[in-house]
Formats: sequence, structure tokens, C-alpha cells
Amino acid sequence: MIYQYFINLFGANLFNDTELVFSDGSMKVSRMILAGHSKYFFDLLTKDVTQTKFDIKNLKMADFKVYYEYVHCGDDFKIDGDKILAFFQVQIELNLPDIRIKLIEWIKKNDFIIYQGIFYENSSKSELEEYHNLTKQLISINFKSLCEIKAFDSFSRDNFLRLMSKDFIKNMDQGIILDIIARWVEYDFINRKSDWLDLVSQIDYTKVERITLGEYVQKNEKIYSIPDLMKFLIPKICVKKNEKTVVSSILAKNSYSKMILFGGAQPDQSVVEIYTKQSSVKAIRDLSIGKKFHCSEKIGNDVFVLGDRNSKKIEKYNLESNQSEVLSFEMTFNKNIYSSVVHSNRIYVIGGRLNGNSIDTVEYFEPEKMKWIDAPKLLQSIRCHDSVIVDEIIYAVGDISSTKFQRFDPREGKWNFLADISNKTYGTALSVFEHTITCSGGQNARLLCQVYDIRNNKWDKLTNLTIPFLGAKSIENETSIIVAGGENSNQIQSYSKNNKTWSIMNITLPHKNYYSSKIWL
Repeated sequence: MIYQYFINLFGANLFNDTELVFSDGSMKVSRMILAGHSKYFFDLLTKDVTQTKFDIKNLKMADFKVYYEYVHCGDDFKIDGDKILAFFQVQIELNLPDIRIKLIEWIKKNDFIIYQGIFYENSSKSELEEYHNLTKQLISINFKSLCEIKAFDSFSRDNFLRLMSKDFIKNMDQGIILDIIARWVEYDFINRKSDWLDLVSQIDYTKVERITLGEYVQKNEKIYSIPDLMKFLIPKICVKKNEKTVVSSILAKNSYSKMILFGGAQPDQSVVEIYTKQSSVKAIRDLSIGKKFHCSEKIGNDVFVLGDRNSKKIEKYNLESNQSEVLSFEMTFNKNIYSSVVHSNRIYVIGGRLNGNSIDTVEYFEPEKMKWIDAPKLLQSIRCHDSVIVDEIIYAVGDISSTKFQRFDPREGKWNFLADISNKTYGTALSVFEHTITCSGGQNARLLCQVYDIRNNKWDKLTNLTIPFLGAKSIENETSIIVAGGENSNQIQSYSKNNKTWSIMNITLPHKNYYSSKIWL
């Protein structure tokens, strides 16, 4: 590097004489360094040398910081997944020649395969055609890897139809294409269902291996609501004779055997696995940043440990390697005691507490796009609650000041009230199996186990818990409900659905813990 000490100036603020105002904040920068690097900033910053404050509202400060770091570091700049997305956003707005070359170089690397779909989706403008064409070629090469992370589900209609050309489809695994089309349609069924038949009509069914109509419909039951699609598929897909077609509620069962706890009130960095089939507990490792009164959600093999009142940082934890990284992408606010669920690869964050007050906001982010999007608000503010998802419907229950129970159907785009929970509670442990939602313990109901039947919209109660608790976590399967921890407790208790009794298990958490976050496996 010619200017070998530039890297030492980054963050030093020694010669910052200009302020840039972005859509999400402002920061001081060096006019000379920026103007010397790009025509965009040269024109902007030298037009009036007396001006010291400039609006760049089409850029986010977080994205610009990555670019500013690159300007200082040059060849020593270290790229990663979050930074390449930030770079792409900068390039969309600024169109800088050297960044153009760097992005093309980086996106071809195996480390960044998962971001190729994002590049394709966001480069449909004519001035970004080079990226669009390049990433289409790369998608063809890395198609199976991108399918595994469901990279295409959220594509816009125009981009998906452009990608799924006849030439593209004929060179791919036809069975995989069939599944991708179904996932893409169901991601936004109301607006995409009319495209389903046209898309699947391009498939060569002689190359679809070992697939039956029963299997396909079982995974994609919305096919029933499109008669023309059914009429087309029946002769195309072979149904084995004497094979029993089962249209079951597999999607509704939600049967799990492992629960992993992240953070919590004490200690706040732990990661602990509870394996119900083996009645075992083990500490795995520690988080980089301690969290409590927060949530975690799993997409693919990655768990996104969300922020809390003390930190907006999001930590991505890989279940295969047990390694984690702190993302540059953050929560929108320092809120806590909210709830979260995953729907269609979107992590929804629901309600919570912000600046001491309950809130009614709902927002979601898609990890492959790394941006927050507002969703319809709750009917009333809630906090200290929990949420689950059953048959694509989101349920939120438990509140510090209310018995209200709310549901959200993403396909309808609106919230509704359900039957009030019988006993007001918050900090409850929520679990789900088939068509029931179980609320175990919680403040004002520490011994109660309240059960909601989704089909009948009614609440009932199980036998009282053995140990009263607040802020525990639970997991449920065909035979039992397991509740772990709680305020001042490291004990684990189990409910037998056969005997209808609670008992204390002979395993314990490594430490007392409550208000951790959890995922089910």
C-alpha cells in the first residue's frame, strides 16, 4: 500500500472536517480522503468548499462505514458476508469503479455463494445488469447449495420468473425445480398462486424421479385450492398403485427432541443443550456477547441470537461447528422481553419493552437480505409474552397487564383476538404439539399449566406443576412436556401425558437460569 499508515487513521478522527448525514444517523469524515477516492465524493465535497455538512439519505450509515473502512485499508481490507452486502448497497447508490471490480471478484468466491441470490435479486436495474447476468451464471453453477438455504423463496415475481426461464429449468434437477416453485408460491400465496401452473408446466416430468402425487401434495396442500393445477399434475406425476395416500397433519405436530438455551439472566453467555430422548444436559460453549430477556431463532444450521436492552448486536451461531460470529447487522432498537418466531425464513420480532413501555410493533428480517421490514402491528401492546407458530399461524400469549391472546396469519396480514387466557400470567414457558399450545408457569400462575386447543378456541388446565417457576423454557413432544430452569432454579421437571403427572427429573441445568432464549430441534 502506498499510503501504509492510512489504516491507522481509520477511527482516529484526527482530520475529520466534514459531516455526512445518512438515513439512519450521521458521522464525521475526512473530506480529502473521500474526495480523493471517488468521483461521486469529489463532485459532492468540492462543489462548495465552505460547506461542511452533506445529506446522503439514500445510504445507511452502517453500509457507508464498511466502505469508509475499505478506503482506509485498501489491500489490507478484510471482507466477510455482512460487509459484502454493505458494499453492494454502496455500489447500488454510488457506482464506484474499483468497488465494481472488487464485488465481481468477491461474489465468485465459494465463501459468498449464499449471497449470490441477494445480488441477483437486487441488481435488476439496467445500471447493475453486469451483476445480474454474472450472478445468474453463478446461480446455475451453485444451484443446489442455494436451494438448501432457500435462497429463492423471497425473490420478487419479476426476478423469479426471469430466472426460471425454459433454458434455465431444462438444465436443472427437475424435482428440485418443482419444490422450489412450490416454496416460492407459498411464500406469498395470495399474490403468486396464479403463476404456479405456468411455472410447473415447463418441467420435464420424465426426469422427475421417485415422486408421487401424494408426497408432493402432502408437502404442498395448497395445490388443492387450484383445480387447474390439480388437473394438470394428476397425469404428470405417477401415483403408485396400492400406495396409501395420507393427507396428514405432519406440519402441525411440531414434535421435537432437543432444546438449546442461549444466555439468560445467570449466566448470560451460556449455551446449554437438553436432549429429551437421552435425558441429558450439556454445556456447549459461551456466546461472544451476553444476552438476557431476548430471543433466538433457527434458520438452516444457523441460530440468530437477537439483541436485548443492553445490546442491539445479533450473534449468528452455527449448530454444526458450534462457532459464532457477531453480525454488523443489528436490531432496530435496544428492546427486550419481546417474542419471536420464524415464518417463511423470516424472523418476526413481536412486541416487547422499549424505554420502559410495552410496545405493539412487529417487524421481521430475512437473513439473506439483512434488512428489517415493518409488519402489521399488534392489536394491543404486550411484553413478557411468548409466541409459537402452528400451521403457518403465529400465536402470541402472556402479558404483564392483560389476559389477551392474539393470532396473526401472514397470508391475511392482520391480527385477531382469540379466547382470553384463563389466568393472567407472564414469563410463562410456551410449548406446542399438534393443535395445542401449553403455557407452563409464569408470574401469578407459577404452578399452573394452561392449555389452549386451537381447533376449539378454548383454554383448559393440566395437573399443577411440581415446582413453581417464572421465566423457564419448555419443549413438548408426543409423550411429555419438559420445563427447564426458572428464577432461582436449575431443576428440570417433566409431565407424562400417559400418567398425567409432573415429576422432577434426575438431570439439572449446569446453573440456575431464567429468561434465556431457546430453539427446538
